[in-house]
Amino acid sequence: MGGVVAKWIVNVLMIGLLVVGLAKLIDAPAFLDALRTWTLVPVAVLPSLSIAIPLIELVLAGSWLLGLARRPAGVGALVMMSVFTLTYTAHVIFTSAPDCGCFAKLASHESNEQSWQSTIARNLAFIAIGGLSLRFCWRGLGTPDRTAARAGTGPAGRPGADSGSGRSPARYRGFTLLESLVVIAVLATVIAIALPALRGGRDSARMSVDLTRLRQHAGVVAVYSNDYRGVAPMLADPARPETAVFEGGGRRIEDEFFNARVWWHLPLSGPYYDGAAASSELFRSSTSPYPESYLADFRYACTLMSRPEFWRRETRTGPEQWGAVRLHEVAYPSAKGVFDVSYRLSAEVVLAADSAASFVDGHARSLRHADVDGTQYINDHRAWPGIEYVAHGGATVAHTIDGVRGRDLRGSD
Repeated sequence: MGGVVAKWIVNVLMIGLLVVGLAKLIDAPAFLDALRTWTLVPVAVLPSLSIAIPLIELVLAGSWLLGLARRPAGVGALVMMSVFTLTYTAHVIFTSAPDCGCFAKLASHESNEQSWQSTIARNLAFIAIGGLSLRFCWRGLGTPDRTAARAGTGPAGRPGADSGSGRSPARYRGFTLLESLVVIAVLATVIAIALPALRGGRDSARMSVDLTRLRQHAGVVAVYSNDYRGVAPMLADPARPETAVFEGGGRRIEDEFFNARVWWHLPLSGPYYDGAAASSELFRSSTSPYPESYLADFRYACTLMSRPEFWRRETRTGPEQWGAVRLHEVAYPSAKGVFDVSYRLSAEVVLAADSAASFVDGHARSLRHADVDGTQYINDHRAWPGIEYVAHGGATVAHTIDGVRGRDLRGSD
């Protein structure tokens, strides 16, 4: 009885290994991204490992489930899990815990929700359970049955049902080829059906993180305004249009006045973010292609750093219109954006939305092209009479016509 239970325990573990291998092959680029966090592994071999590892997992699991070379398959699976656990532990000791990558990025929350202790404990449990179960299986597949088969008798010395053919029924046979193909087909179908849902859940989680951070930053603007008699954050000196200084979060940057759009977090980090570093995840989008960058992924609206007249072509005169505005001047608090983040900056667009933004009234939402009227944006903040500049299209919430008196959402009041 113990051998039967052990066999099915190993079967379940091998089916899990099969699912893991299929998941990695389905989302191979994401698995390669996870491998890049394993800094002790030579970079040159990572592309090869991203293909070799799932193929080895499929071969080991398939060999066991088909009843082919079960002993090598079982030993190989244990060795593979042991090597993985030792390498993971070495990273924890000498560098930092890497992305497990067990299911590629189908469960992107894994590395955030699981600590390195739980990952190591889980792997050690699998190794122990698998090793003990294999030991019971091998006892059940011992020499007596094979000796009896050669003698033409059954397991208890009785004449075998197949004595004429010189073979006895296997006590622990593998799945037949047809059974194995059916199992693989069902698993592949389930994964194919679940993949969009898993990705949708991942995308929703990422969007939720970004919206939370956008609301937080909009709240900081409101607190700042209360501290400074209603004035929106004025983060650079208009008298230094080309060499404005942005300092904080361990960095000091000189840049153009309106590039406060990406450096706003430096002067605000000390008083409003408890001295958070410039590269803190507070200022990073969950889809950021540059997670270590010092620039903020959440962009501050340029319209909050200059008078409304600057944001209409007919009344724009130049830098003399740059300066602080007061939040009570905002005509449409629920439709005038404070911060935005674009999902078109990444080479891999993972979200259905084109962007997300937070607004003066404190709420945040995702945005599609249809939500924002592109005709409401003046071309750029660097073009005015006497300046030759070929401008690109305006950015979401940054270059709104009429500035704080305008609106960013189509049809909003």
